[in-house]
Amino acid sequence: MKAQVENWSLVLVGAWNTAILTPDWLTKHLGITGPVQIEFPIGNPLMPLRYTFNGVHLVVVRDRIVLAPSADDADVLSRMESFSRSILTVLTHTPLTGIGINFEFVEAVPSDEVKKLFKSPDLARIADADLVVEATELKRQLRLPHDGVLNLSLRQMNGQQVAVTLNFHRDVDGAATGASYLDGRVTKYRALATKFLHDAYELDLGEG
Repeated sequence: MKAQVENWSLVLVGAWNTAILTPDWLTKHLGITGPVQIEFPIGNPLMPLRYTFNGVHLVVVRDRIVLAPSADDADVLSRMESFSRSILTVLTHTPLTGIGINFEFVEAVPSDEVKKLFKSPDLARIADADLVVEATELKRQLRLPHDGVLNLSLRQMNGQQVAVTLNFHRDVDGAATGASYLDGRVTKYRALATKFLHDAYELDLGEG
């Protein structure tokens, strides 16, 4: 199983003033070391800018801030969380309604046990209708032991590789609550994600 780090993210859902979070503001309030790289959209002027600093990508739109790591690295994940908490601590009056921590992994050669998950009773009837299943997706919402939910999705493409996405979601009632919730949460859920996939589906990082 391989980590699809380009699809990992920490999402702060709320009502954001996009004019505030400029490179100067980010440098001043987040403790950034080094320059802030700015990526401009090409061909679609409606797309937002993307900032990159200290191994973390950041995109701001009106209803959310999305932070993403550049690598599956403990220091990068810790900085991503720290930057998020700083934003929530400084912009404490911003209405924040939810936080999502997202991971994705791909198993290129799933085991027979994993393949069985996608063997639904209607496959024979679909074949009889001269139709071909190109993708099958299984979704579950799991209640976490202490707070929030895990939205789990397993998607098999063309009967072969399986993509697994894990969305750890928590509703919050403001920026202060969100900052407190995030204390150590990203690394905790990074570890929980891989342990859960091993225990539930015998999927191990670095294999497949």
